[in-house]
Amino acid sequence: MIHQLKSLKMDWNHSYRMAVLKSNDIAVTDWTDGGKVHTIEVDWRMNAILKMNMIDGFHRPEHIAVNKSEEILVTEGQLFGKYQGCCLKIMDSERILKKTIGPDYGNKFTFVNPSEVCVDSNENLFVADEGQNRIVMFNPDASDCFSSNSRSRGSLWAFGDKGWALGSS
Repeated sequence: MIHQLKSLKMDWNHSYRMAVLKSNDIAVTDWTDGGKVHTIEVDWRMNAILKMNMIDGFHRPEHIAVNKSEEILVTEGQLFGKYQGCCLKIMDSERILKKTIGPDYGNKFTFVNPSEVCVDSNENLFVADEGQNRIVMFNPDASDCFSSNSRSRGSLWAFGDKGWALGSS
């Protein structure tokens, strides 16, 4: 069975990516007016949008993921110049901005164009930075990170029984 959603209240032409929340709501990134994220409550039996909420304050929101706590993670890509956007934003389950990571993360790295985000089964966050040609892994509360840079020779990511490790090849 195919379900199709339509709403006169939302312009789907500028939507970029989406994620499904535990509650079966849908979160959609949208580039309209600089950027926002829509959360949509759906009744699939009726093919109806029950409720739509909008979260403003983004600059070119691109990819989106959701963790087990229903926090929404959104990457902001590079927007018309260096360091506008270029971050990962984390919103809590109440859809309030909890944390912004980037463009700089101390002296460890700088995001140039974070282009993807995902969460593993241990709640670690992974951000692919297209501009730096690397993947950055954060622990679940994003207080520490590990980086894989394919430009540096000899770097090798491996996953073992104790988690991810970066070693030399």
